Amino acid sequence: MGDAAWRADGQPFQSDEPPSYEGQPRTGVGTGGNEMRIFCINRHDGAINVLFMDWTIRRVGLKQLWRLK
Repeated sequence: MGDAAWRADGQPFQSDEPPSYEGQPRTGVGTGGNEMRIFCINRHDGAINVLFMDWTIRRVGLKQLWRLK
């Protein structure tokens, strides 16, 4: 679970592309990919908070989102 823009869920795919620039509209999200953009928002100085399955909460940089497994 992570900070998100407007939906309670996200289903990122390995093929999701990062936004081209900060604040890029999230058009097309949910209709054919780019679900990761729901989480790629600059909430905490270039990062978001993520809750992991082991119950830890960590600050994850926006660029790091694409390296999470």
